[in-house]
Amino acid sequence: MYSRTSDVLVGRGVIDYRFVESDVHANYKVVASITEVSDPGGLPKIGAAGLMIYSVSPGEGEIWVKLEIKWVHDLHYRLTFFIETP
Repeated sequence: MYSRTSDVLVGRGVIDYRFVESDVHANYKVVASITEVSDPGGLPKIGAAGLMIYSVSPGEGEIWVKLEIKWVHDLHYRLTFFIETP
């Protein structure tokens, strides 16, 4: 098992996010985590916004995530992926 982390991202609402990872294949097991981060430091924090991951789908060289950030303004966040090879 290994992990990868996205850059700091910005957004709100329902988001379909594509994470490019050349070593990932469709038959891998992938779990994703989302955390709000401070601006501009990128340090994790717990704010008042709701952050949810709805689904995670590994593909050939990529991972797709459907997530939602329930807040009225764009928030800074980061995704971490835990990847298990067969």
